[in-house]
Amino acid sequence: MSDNISIVMTLRNRANLLRFNLEGLINQDYDLSKIEVCILDGGSTDSLYNIIDRYSEQLKFSLVFADRNKSYVPVISNFPGNEINLGVKYVASYDKIIKMDPEIVIKDEWLLQEMSDNLDKDDSRMYNARCHFTEGDSWYSSFSSILSEYERNYHYAEGGPFTRSRYYFCCGFMKERFLGIRGVEEMFGWGAGYDDDSFRAAWFNRYGNYEYEITAQAIHLWHGANQTRPTKEMANGRMFKHLKKQDINNVVRIKNGELVRDEKTPWANPAMLSKIYRIEDGRITKEDDVNEGRSLVLDLPF
Repeated sequence: MSDNISIVMTLRNRANLLRFNLEGLINQDYDLSKIEVCILDGGSTDSLYNIIDRYSEQLKFSLVFADRNKSYVPVISNFPGNEINLGVKYVASYDKIIKMDPEIVIKDEWLLQEMSDNLDKDDSRMYNARCHFTEGDSWYSSFSSILSEYERNYHYAEGGPFTRSRYYFCCGFMKERFLGIRGVEEMFGWGAGYDDDSFRAAWFNRYGNYEYEITAQAIHLWHGANQTRPTKEMANGRMFKHLKKQDINNVVRIKNGELVRDEKTPWANPAMLSKIYRIEDGRITKEDDVNEGRSLVLDLPF
């Protein structure tokens, strides 16, 4: 099995944290030429392009704009599962996938190697890094300070350090397996789109297991979006909370203002994506059309 890895991230205005994430990747005990970082940008207005430009001589990038207004889901969220599906299917070049939030900082330099080795041994599982959650972004001054000081800024996520589903923080899986269960269905859970219980159940029912927690660790940086007041997303989430109980392959959605059940509804909309820009050595090496090139074309500054 190949050692090549596609790291898939969905983000919007996370450049200030992404730079620490990329430092963690560069410090991995892994051949960087075998890594591509796939970024689905939901409309960032920060310094995202500058960050990509800064690190593109050390890492290969694939960048694509994700127009969230073209999603099938009426809830516009920061991390819709729709984008994960599209990223894995259309943007990732390799069979080994690591789904990683941009605010993840890899603590142990053997994380990528351990995920790759485990996938070689058993590609039916999803492998999760142990994530430690932090709070207070005022102390994020350097990559080294994050590794040394995160314990002083530690907090328990949703009742415990590992009680929340870990698959979308930092996890490794095979592309074919992920697409085999139609990826992640959007279930309107608090507006974020992830239905973790249904995803785990679908994976388990198809492959007989779900997750395996590896020994390497990562740090999940706290960011301002976690300190939210009640929002439109949360209001929509309350409205559709009961839909969390629906079967993952038979999702209830909104059409013409009414809740309907439609098994033929696609699990991801390719029209959300523009051209995929393959970036290496500080320059764009290739442009791949998605949706026959009918979506937005980015004007990259480098």
